[in-house]
Amino acid sequence: MTTSNGPTVTADIRFTPAEIDIRRLTIHDNASNAEFSLKHQFKSNVTDLSFKGNLAKVTLDQFWKNNRFLKGTVKGNLEAKIDSKHPLNSVVKGNLEADQVFLPFEAAGSLSVDHTVLSASEKKLTIHEADIDWLGNRFHLDGDLTFKPESIFLEMNATGEEIDVDRFQTLFKGNGKKTSTNETPSPSIFQGTLHIDAQRVKYKVFIPGRRTAQRWCSKKTV
Repeated sequence: MTTSNGPTVTADIRFTPAEIDIRRLTIHDNASNAEFSLKHQFKSNVTDLSFKGNLAKVTLDQFWKNNRFLKGTVKGNLEAKIDSKHPLNSVVKGNLEADQVFLPFEAAGSLSVDHTVLSASEKKLTIHEADIDWLGNRFHLDGDLTFKPESIFLEMNATGEEIDVDRFQTLFKGNGKKTSTNETPSPSIFQGTLHIDAQRVKYKVFIPGRRTAQRWCSKKTV
């Protein structure tokens, strides 16, 4: 299929009550040459996906009128199995480089990735570099996330002029939900260390019997 004055698209897609299976979707024009696949099983909530090639905003705009997720390009060769019910069973491998990507996070606010380079090997995801704007808070991020049987272990570095620690805590904390009245909210599946190097670090301090105080640390490395 060729869109009017646009890219050439081929697709092999199957829908059933049990799953959606995009076996192969290709997009080709002067700006992009990408191949994509996705299989999602509704009962298990497991998604297998792959991406190979490069995809540019100018191409995506012709299919997605209100495209706000990609303002630049994405390129690489990446495969992943995402288990939403059991995220520690997820697996990812390959590499990816992206510019000007918008990622919505309901709990902690949306962030824009100006540039990032990632690589992954089964249970380990390495962020070689990522320049991020998180609600006006700009910083550089790099490090590793390792999927272990009991947790996702992170060893990350965040560098910037001002860094809001509370936003990281909101992003990585447990979901706060209870499965019964006798259970406590689920804890975070993230463990490890986040090294922060910034001129100012913003965080909240809880003092018993008083209101939560907002503090700023000047020229502080945490």
